Order: sequence, then C-alpha cells, then structure tokens
Amino acid sequence: MTDLVQSAKRKPFESIWLLLIVGLFAHLWLIYTGLRSPSTPMGDILFAYQPWVQFMIDSQKLLGVNVDWVYPYPAMIPMWASALINPNDFQAGWLTIITALNLLLVAMIANFGKQNSETPLRFSAAWFWIFFLVVLGPVSISRVDSFSVVIALLGVMALVNRKLNASTAWFAVGAAIKIWPAALLVSAMATSKYRLRILLAAATTAAVIVVVGFLLGANMSMFSFLTNQSDRGIQIESPIAGFFLWAGVLDLSNNEIYYDTVMLTFQVAGDGANLVASLMTAAMAVAIAITAFLAWRAARAGASYRVIMPIAVLTATLDLIVFNKVGSPQFVTWLAVPVILGILFSAQKWRLPLFSVIAIALLTNLVYPVFYQDLLQLNPAALALVTVRNLCYIALLVWANIRLSALAKVDKSLPAI
Repeated sequence: MTDLVQSAKRKPFESIWLLLIVGLFAHLWLIYTGLRSPSTPMGDILFAYQPWVQFMIDSQKLLGVNVDWVYPYPAMIPMWASALINPNDFQAGWLTIITALNLLLVAMIANFGKQNSETPLRFSAAWFWIFFLVVLGPVSISRVDSFSVVIALLGVMALVNRKLNASTAWFAVGAAIKIWPAALLVSAMATSKYRLRILLAAATTAAVIVVVGFLLGANMSMFSFLTNQSDRGIQIESPIAGFFLWAGVLDLSNNEIYYDTVMLTFQVAGDGANLVASLMTAAMAVAIAITAFLAWRAARAGASYRVIMPIAVLTATLDLIVFNKVGSPQFVTWLAVPVILGILFSAQKWRLPLFSVIAIALLTNLVYPVFYQDLLQLNPAALALVTVRNLCYIALLVWANIRLSALAKVDKSLPAI
C-alpha cells in the first residue's frame, strides 16, 4: 500500500455523489472562466472546429477522408457530434458532450462508488482528475485532445480490469484521434508478455478504422495526417523554442515570432529554426525507441507489468512532449493518463510525478491564457515562466528515465496480467 493510498483514506471523500457534484461544478467553473477570458482559451472550438464542420457541410467532403487534414479522420467525430447535439450553438454542444463524458469517466474511475479494497485508490484517481482539470484551466476541455484523453482513460480502466484486448482497442482508437495514445501501445508492447495479443488487437482496430474510412469514400487523404505537419515550424511554447526565443530577447540572433495561418499557431522564425524543426520528429522517434527498450529490459529482468507500465507510459508521453516541435497547452492533459494509471496500479514513489504534473498544469495555465500576450511580446518574465514550465517537463523526463532504467536492476516478480 503506497503513501498515496494512506493519504486517501478519508471516508467523507469516498462518496460518488460528492465526487460528481464537485465534478459538475468544476466543469461549470471551467466553462465560465473559458467564456469570460479575454484570451479566448476556447477559441479553437469556434475558430477551428466549427469552421471545419461547416466546410464539410458546404463542400460535401470529409476532412481526413477525401480532403487532406492535420488529424486522422476519427478526430472529426466529436466535432460532428457537437454540431448534431446543438445545431444552433456548436460551442454549447461541444461543452455539453465533454462535460458529460468527463463526469461519466469520473464515475467509472471511482468504480461507481462501489466499496472494495481498491476504493481508496479509485477515489484518489478520480479526485486527482477533477483537480487536474481545474488547475490546467479551460484548455483542458476545449481541444480535440480532451476527447483523446477520455478514450485513453477508458483504455486505462479496461487495463485495470485486466481486459487487455479492450484496453488495446481503446488505445488504438485514441491514437486514431490524436497520435499521442500510441505511447500507451508502445509501452504495453514493450512491457507485457502478451505482445502478440496486443499487436493483433491494435492491428484489428486499425484495420476497422481504415475500412470504415474507405467506406466513407476515402482516398490517400486518409493518410495525410502523417505528412501534413512535417513542414510546420517550431511553436513558441515548445521546449526547443526556448533557445530561439531567449536568443532573440538577448539580441543574439534575428529570431522572431510569426503567426502560421495554416496551422493556426505562433511559431519561431530565424537562424536554424527550420533545420531544428526538421530534426525534431527523428529525435522524438529515437526517444520513444529508447523508452521501449528500457521497458522491455525491465520486463526481461523480472519487473512486474504493473510496476513497469505506469513509469513507461509516463516516460513515453513525456518523450512526445519534450521532443515535440509543437508545444500546445493541451498536451499537458496527456500526462493525466500515466498519473492516473500509476495511482490505480498503486505505484511506488508516485508523489513526485503526481505533484509535478499538477505544477506543470498550473504553470501552463499561467502561460496560456493568463500571460500569453506577454509571451507574444517576448516579455522576459513571461518567457521565464514558460521556460520554467519546460524545464519541469525535462526534469520529470529525466527522473522517469532513471526510474525506468532502475527497474531492470530489481527483481519484482509480481504476477503479470
């Protein structure tokens, strides 16, 4: 029983109704602050997702199916659902759906209030999820990533219930919405002794998604997401962008910020920016490969699947953030998945990643939307803020790699799933 479990044994907070009521008010608060903020943290809903749906209606074509798109085509499902649930108010439809899904997820994590030996762990994870969303702010419910995280957490719940095929299918579906849940698949493949089952379940799910795409009239545009972002530049919030932004502030180079009207993001222009941007995908692939090797080595040394999996998923997810030329604030939501997995698997020494992720979420909220305009003006204080956030990412990744490497030296022969 970990220290997290001991601190969670507070009976008043093991009420499913209290959890859901607080969860509802948390979402109402996120919606209220998101709609009132002058920086429009929910802008993607109205300025990207709704226009994309309108384009599909007007053109009679489907993004990611027979028209090139930055996302795999299943990412349009929450957009269509938002338009259908409230044709007169797309944003209201989106917020209604994500609120309902998150509350359902909270109830699932808490095992719908059923009392058993896992109750403290379940409620700890559920309370963390609610608190995390509030700390991160409105961006936690206003991006496509919000839905991919829900799908990934459904996979985590299936994994906790020892339903390996179902969990793999959920992770594969999540990766078909936003690529990042592939970190869960890579970790599972490297860690579990049932690699063939995982591979077959993932391949079957992917095949179904491809077949459905072709039934919808797909052409090669269905695979456009694989190359559509290859030419994009370095987003200003990404860890790698810090070198260029500080160089510009200190007059060490001619670096500057510009707005990419295609990707709808602020990016860095200047000496070496294009070269570094072109190398980041390869760096990310190498980092993921190293994580997979470390996880495989730990499993081969006898460490339990339940011990390795949380730290492997945390490491792989951080690989996708730290070595990414994109640094969108919603990426922080990805980190909630390994943290919740670690809580539910009763991971040892899990306080550090838990509180680190909360700190990263808070710093991200301050970066965007609170001081984002200052960052665009290269205000040194705002730049220092995002730099500290990015250093927290890097420090947590270093810690995760050390922890994952150490598992290969210790024989933890708990039964694998």
